[in-house]
Amino acid sequence: MNYGVTTPDSLLAPEITGLRLIGLKADGVKAATKEADIQCLQIEVTIQLPRDGGGNGQRVVTSWAWIRSW
Repeated sequence: MNYGVTTPDSLLAPEITGLRLIGLKADGVKAATKEADIQCLQIEVTIQLPRDGGGNGQRVVTSWAWIRSW
């Protein structure tokens, strides 16, 4: 996966195959539909495990980050 400010030309990690950011409301469950309502981010990273020879070598790692408090 590559990243960058205007063009994605810097390598973040070769095993990352997906990155998803979800803005959540203050309850940490409901998706926010407006930027002003985002209190928390849910981050999902999909990685390819190089050691898995035959099966599904993908794993999804999920975390949350509180970006605002009231």
